[in-house]
Amino acid sequence: MTVFSHPSQLNPLNHRGFLTLIRERLGSFPEKGQIQVRDWDFSTVEGVFTVQVFLDKGLQHPKLGRMKGLLLDECAAVHHYLMEKGVFQDFGDELSFEVGSAGINPRLREVSDFETMLGCWVSVETWERIENRRKYVMILDGIETNGNEPAIRLCEGTNCYVVPVSSVRRAEALLDRGLLDGSKKASKKRVKNA
Repeated sequence: MTVFSHPSQLNPLNHRGFLTLIRERLGSFPEKGQIQVRDWDFSTVEGVFTVQVFLDKGLQHPKLGRMKGLLLDECAAVHHYLMEKGVFQDFGDELSFEVGSAGINPRLREVSDFETMLGCWVSVETWERIENRRKYVMILDGIETNGNEPAIRLCEGTNCYVVPVSSVRRAEALLDRGLLDGSKKASKKRVKNA
């Protein structure tokens, strides 16, 4: 059994496996209601290796109104429940564990998450370089199929990149940056400049 003690140990396979484990364990949480595990991360927060679990009550495009917020008591109850169920047993002892909401900028993991946020600014980091970069802050312009694999199309002006969803290490909708007036504006600009 691998004990995770450093963020560099993460890869797409064990990241997806642990996300599935958290979601399965939370499935039996008696007070679950609409609470969903959106994503998780293992990184350095203020100099401390930290496992963060991001919860929400369902994604909604900002043009449709405010998303349902989580109460601190709900996050604390989920944290306690996951600790009781031994979800974090594969992580070293010298780590911090946080369970909470991602705040105003929701995390995106599944294809349906990206579909919900079409036309929004997003921040995306990939596991490996794609077209010589790993970080993108662009408009989520579309979802397409790259071979048999779903991919997101990220654009800003005439610059567009296609990133397979399985290559995404971390992504969030940047709702605090405002909205593009639909992804069609970006598409029209590309066609006009082509």
